[in-house]
Amino acid sequence: MKNFIYIVLFLLLVTSCSKDEIDLFVETDYLSIDIEPKENQKYPEYTHTFVFDNEDVNSTTITVPVIIAGRPTAQLRNFKIQVVDTLTTALEGTHFESINQELNVIDANSSNGHISLEINRTANLKNETLTIGLEIISDDTFGQGPNPLVTVNITDRLVKPDWWYTKGNNPWSSDPNLGYYTEEKLKQWFEFWDINDGTDPWSLEPYTYEYYSEYFGEWMIGTNLALMRITIEEFRQWLLKKDPQPIDENGDKVADTLDTLE
Repeated sequence: MKNFIYIVLFLLLVTSCSKDEIDLFVETDYLSIDIEPKENQKYPEYTHTFVFDNEDVNSTTITVPVIIAGRPTAQLRNFKIQVVDTLTTALEGTHFESINQELNVIDANSSNGHISLEINRTANLKNETLTIGLEIISDDTFGQGPNPLVTVNITDRLVKPDWWYTKGNNPWSSDPNLGYYTEEKLKQWFEFWDINDGTDPWSLEPYTYEYYSEYFGEWMIGTNLALMRITIEEFRQWLLKKDPQPIDENGDKVADTLDTLE
């Protein structure tokens, strides 16, 4: 009787296992794009712009991060991807090269890896942004994780950086901020700082949260915000001294659009 009960319990345990639990038992690894989709985005995005590269740079290889849910192995492992035509406006052979599957790897002794893709700098990227949809292919080694697709954006223009602070998404406060984004404003902001590689000025000392926390304590964070506010005002005055006044693509004076709602 006791053996019969054990058999019943075992059968209940097996039949109650989900497919994912069974897959984990047979050591299937799930592979995902290691970029979180932004709010209201169906798929994660990866953006590359050639605008900060030297003029003689005609192509480059980008790497999109991926991550596995599973056990790392001592060997480097390859995985496969495919182009998703419905998410792609770029032309294979013109704007990007054929996928070399051998370059899509999971590092040894790691859960991390990358997609490798060669993209080309073409004249039309000065005026537009093209997309390449990529999807991880499920096979005997890897199953698709929660984010198997990514949209790669390629351009030769300035694009809104993730660090662009506006009211509502400034990590410290709704004020100060640079106002709504335009290419001309970003161009002027980089010129003001003499930045030519896309670095976020707020990531530099003495503007960082870590700088004030370490050297002055939490109670001095308000001074950090005050310094940012002063810097934006200095930027405004710097703009006002220019002749002619910088005008953005919306027809507005850049100096008049700081610290405004997006």
